[in-house]
Amino acid sequence: MHLPTIRRRIQEMAADAMRQRSSYKDFLAHLLEAECAEREERRKQRLVRDANFP
Repeated sequence: MHLPTIRRRIQEMAADAMRQRSSYKDFLAHLLEAECAEREERRKQRLVRDANFP
């Protein structure tokens, strides 16, 4: 699985979760939400670039 956002942000997000005393379920949900959001952003950027707008 290619999960670049998770790979890049897991340490930071784990530290935040520990500070906030988040449950493992909440930590995992936030981690996956971040991955999905960045994938969507990269997808939008790729579509605009591929459209070759002037």
